[in-house]
Amino acid sequence: MNYKLTAAMTVTGIALSILVLGAVATSAGELLKPPAIWADYDPNKGDFKEELISKETKEGIFTKEFYISTYVLNEEIRVYCKYSVKEGLTNAPGLLNVRGWMSWPIINTPYVKDGWACMAFDYCGKPPERLPPRKHYTKYPERFSYGNHANPVHDKNRDGTSITDPKLTSEYLWYAIERRALSYLEQQKEVDKTRLGALGTSYGGTLMWALGTDPRIKAIVAHFGIGWIEYWRNKQVLMYNIPYVEPPKTPGEEIFLAGMSPEAYVPYITAPTLFLGGSSDHHGGHERGLESFKLFKPGMPWAYAIQARAGHDTKQTDQDTKMWLEKYVLNKEVFWPAHPKSEIKLDSEGVPELRVAPATPERIKRVEMYYSQKDPSNMTRKWRDIPAVKQGNLWVGKMAVRNVDDYVFGYANVIYDTTVVLSTDFNAAIPAKLGSAKATDKTSEASESKAAADHKGKKSNDE
Repeated sequence: MNYKLTAAMTVTGIALSILVLGAVATSAGELLKPPAIWADYDPNKGDFKEELISKETKEGIFTKEFYISTYVLNEEIRVYCKYSVKEGLTNAPGLLNVRGWMSWPIINTPYVKDGWACMAFDYCGKPPERLPPRKHYTKYPERFSYGNHANPVHDKNRDGTSITDPKLTSEYLWYAIERRALSYLEQQKEVDKTRLGALGTSYGGTLMWALGTDPRIKAIVAHFGIGWIEYWRNKQVLMYNIPYVEPPKTPGEEIFLAGMSPEAYVPYITAPTLFLGGSSDHHGGHERGLESFKLFKPGMPWAYAIQARAGHDTKQTDQDTKMWLEKYVLNKEVFWPAHPKSEIKLDSEGVPELRVAPATPERIKRVEMYYSQKDPSNMTRKWRDIPAVKQGNLWVGKMAVRNVDDYVFGYANVIYDTTVVLSTDFNAAIPAKLGSAKATDKTSEASESKAAADHKGKKSNDE
């Protein structure tokens, strides 16, 4: 049955559909959005049935491993967890650590040493045979075997057919588990339940966007994961393809994108959100991923920093994480400038230039500008550094192009005196459409590729 409800369905048929699919209908012909999907889920429901695996206190830090129970669609899931906190601490802020694809639950020890009570959990389940076996992992009942990362269900069932119910996806299980883990964390005797935050890395970052809709969370930080994978990335629906074409979506893709994809949750987020990523990362791409920030409710704080020429690497921006959590979870007075604006214009001679207008210019340490040409894929795009010249409260960088009818892309990272790094908007333009544009770049695509490879090698050696 298609999960779109039609006016032709009888009241009896609708009731039967709800009973069979375990779903909540909204109105006729409407795909379910996150609020309707989660209306009947209570993360505090049921006994945790904590089963202790081990515990120890070492160098003043208490750590334990254990299982707890999560209840989803009338089934019990045994979730493998870790918890760590300084011995004797009270009223500690709580931090949920969510790791990436196939990852162990790993506690963020530096935060524990700073006085946070940290909890991590496994949502990956039984590892595939190609990986070393694990003694402990989250135990999904057979009905939810697709919760195991070895064979997940997104917009397609395992037999290749489209999903018909957003609740029968792997994401529904993973989102439910993380909210249950938050319930456990907030009930620990060391934890101040009014100060809870979450930090997700890689696919754990992908899970942050749904968690940000939980009103108990005061701030989230997502490294890498940002959504825009199902349909958009997987079918290479790139924003700057020429010609730009969106192929028809399958029924399963429509259901998933409306109610389960991370970007579907952004309009309902109630927690200040920081995203850190790399310009070459495969998680939703660079420019497509930044579309999420157009979806936030007015007044909801958000920020992002994109490390240039980076895939899964946020070393140059990770200092933002701690300051964001301290500002919004600990309520500390932390300087955080407004989002810096940018645009591509032609100069008086027709040469494209990137113009950056950052907030609080008097506190800027430097502005780093980058531009690239033609390539619609962020994963293969070759970025160049360009000098940023200060002109009053603007920073301007010239972008020599080979062909005025090809796209030119540009953005900048603004580094402040506190080490906060913020990225500007992602800009794309076809110079010929901006006016009487002039091509001044004599560099061939082949030599540009070699220069990019040399730059990447140098960065690796420096690190």
